[in-house]
Amino acid sequence: VTPGTVIDAACLEEGRSNFCAGLYLDDTCAGFSVCDISTGKTHVTAFQGPDRAEHLLNELGRFSPAEAVVNPAAYQCGPLLSLLQDKLHCHVERLSAGRFQLQEAERTVRTQFGDEAAGRLPKGKTDLRHVDDLDYYQQGQFMELDLTARRNLELTETLRSKEKKGSLLWVLDKTKTPMGGRMLRSWLERPLLSVTAITRRNGAVGQLVDHTMVREELALALTGIGDMERLVGRIVYGTAGGRDVVSLKNAMARLPHVKELLSAFDRGRLGELAQLDTLEDLTDLIGRTLCDDPPFSVREGEFIREGFDPEVDRLRGILHGGKGIIASMEAAEKEKTGIRTLKIGYNKVFGYYIEVSNSFKDQVPETYIRKQTLTSGERYITQELKELENKILGAHERLIALEHRLFNE
Repeated sequence: VTPGTVIDAACLEEGRSNFCAGLYLDDTCAGFSVCDISTGKTHVTAFQGPDRAEHLLNELGRFSPAEAVVNPAAYQCGPLLSLLQDKLHCHVERLSAGRFQLQEAERTVRTQFGDEAAGRLPKGKTDLRHVDDLDYYQQGQFMELDLTARRNLELTETLRSKEKKGSLLWVLDKTKTPMGGRMLRSWLERPLLSVTAITRRNGAVGQLVDHTMVREELALALTGIGDMERLVGRIVYGTAGGRDVVSLKNAMARLPHVKELLSAFDRGRLGELAQLDTLEDLTDLIGRTLCDDPPFSVREGEFIREGFDPEVDRLRGILHGGKGIIASMEAAEKEKTGIRTLKIGYNKVFGYYIEVSNSFKDQVPETYIRKQTLTSGERYITQELKELENKILGAHERLIALEHRLFNE
């Protein structure tokens, strides 16, 4: 795991994106892309002309990536490398020129985003366009500020302490979700220049200002909803546990109410958001599949809800019934042998065993097979106990494997 590929929530700042950047520089053009692996958000742009390297520096100041992979020419650019390592404290990895060839890039995009996205990639000097899930933005779409201007304006952190408190973001940030916090930060780091886009955004803000009750109810509905973007990211990458999926279910369960509140708006950006998919079918599926309080790791089992899968229920019956049989066997052996200190135990090394203290060793039946000697007594096994052990442990292993398979499906 590298700084730009971290997806563990404990290692990330919830209100800030964690970008991994790809940089390309040659004699005529510069390419720039960033991706937040934890959310899947990807931004791409390119520059041409004598000031291409300067534009590249400004974009790095805008996104402040945690990691950058660069081509040899970009690595040899002194100002670029200095900005990345000395000012942004970014982990830099130099890749061979072959990794930045157009055909290689097309294959990568085709694999990740599909044939349609690959077909939209620019050829030669063709203008770039939005590519499916890729956000391609052009020079002039956002206000371009160099790193010095950004720091002097204290947009997201103060000049002296480098903290959020005291910055413009700190003043404005009243968001209720991590996704909203990252979006607001993105808006401040990428100020709009298009009058149409500014008017559209301000129109949505104006509607919320005019509808005070709806705005307050929306804020309440979104409070505590969690980080759905990063939850989905962990699920996609296969690192999510049962608790992550249940957290996503609980967040999705709020969507119908959010949609109902948004129905008060029939135009503009808020009107579009009112058409959101509430994902009620997915919420129901997770609710029927997983218990309400699953264990931390899916390797522990016991997270598939009772009644969802007949085989899971059957194996659990063997396990739970086996524990009762063990208790009954212990009582029966005590009565049969007259050894009141006899007990049946289990550990991962020796499995199930019958433990008898030294004072009762003389009363041990011939059918008992010595398994382990202790300072305080002896441990034994019987054929009946061995058969029961195989049945219980086999059921436990099959149950863990089955629950894990169902979870991944």
